[in-house]
Amino acid sequence: MNSVLNEVYARREMTGRSGKTLPLFPTAIGWHKGVSLYKWIRSTRPRNTLEIGFASGASTLFICQALQDNGAGRHCVIDPLQTSVWDSAGLDSIERAGLSQRLIFHEAPAHVQLPRLVEQKAAVDFAFVDGQHLFDYALLDCFYIDLLLPIGGVLALDDPWMPSVRKVARFMLTNRGYRLVNYTNRLLAGAPAPAAVRAMIRCLLGWRGDRIAQPVFRFESLLYLQKMGTDNRRWRWHKDF
Repeated sequence: MNSVLNEVYARREMTGRSGKTLPLFPTAIGWHKGVSLYKWIRSTRPRNTLEIGFASGASTLFICQALQDNGAGRHCVIDPLQTSVWDSAGLDSIERAGLSQRLIFHEAPAHVQLPRLVEQKAAVDFAFVDGQHLFDYALLDCFYIDLLLPIGGVLALDDPWMPSVRKVARFMLTNRGYRLVNYTNRLLAGAPAPAAVRAMIRCLLGWRGDRIAQPVFRFESLLYLQKMGTDNRRWRWHKDF
């Protein structure tokens, strides 16, 4: 793995361009999830990837390093607060890691930049959503990303321990023709993959009460959803989620 990644997680903090020290957690993903993203990119070899949310740049480092090791691909990141809040710590870490050639950065809100990408007919094979976690914002991210993904493309959702994110995942699975293809959870890391996925599906689609579903999810959870077809719903279609 990249030496900058090892350094950042060992220190558990980032340094901005002005010298400001910023804590790595709780905003950054855990190492377990970062390795999951890295392995996914390495195995599926997407050409164009997208990420909502940048902050300290930890997840971006994993994704860009995977593209670098693949020898191809560009990673588009959208975040309105990289300069004003994060002191360009994410951009600085990408530069120090020698991965700038893999990065395309847009300092704008996702609900502003994503429609621009749709208008430009941008191509995205894989998208990681870890921005604003309010239900309406996260759903809007997924709505526009769906317009960018081809059939077979994958949408990864961070933090399904949050009811708002689980609700978005349920909508995509029940109303937008997506299917679950992977489930990363440290709690179930020792279980066979099918068992872990079945446990997650029961939480998402079987148990409707959050008080029941909540214990299965932990901060180290990550969902991978695959787009299975075009949106051909009739105008009055709705399935409760």
